[in-house]
Amino acid sequence: MEPSVLSFRQRDALRLDLADRRDEALQALAAALSEVAQEGETPKADLALATVATLRQLHRALDRLAMKDYGTCRLCHGALAFHQLTADPLATRCVVCQQDEG
Repeated sequence: MEPSVLSFRQRDALRLDLADRRDEALQALAAALSEVAQEGETPKADLALATVATLRQLHRALDRLAMKDYGTCRLCHGALAFHQLTADPLATRCVVCQQDEG
């Protein structure tokens, strides 16, 4: 695998953004689960499940960041642009591969 094309500062900024998003998702999950427990409402349960899915994506992104393959396209193994990762820190495909897949 090629070395990371992201600088230390870029990786750190992305790591902090991912951690913030993870914390927000955890807060949303806690609130949704609390309401579901109190009211037994299905829409709130669906929100909780969606939040859990987001948390899983955030944890995978943080794992990739720690393993230094964060910012690498899972299809072509090319580098994702910093601005793409800033817009979507969960991105796993470069813009070209996203367009090719449709």
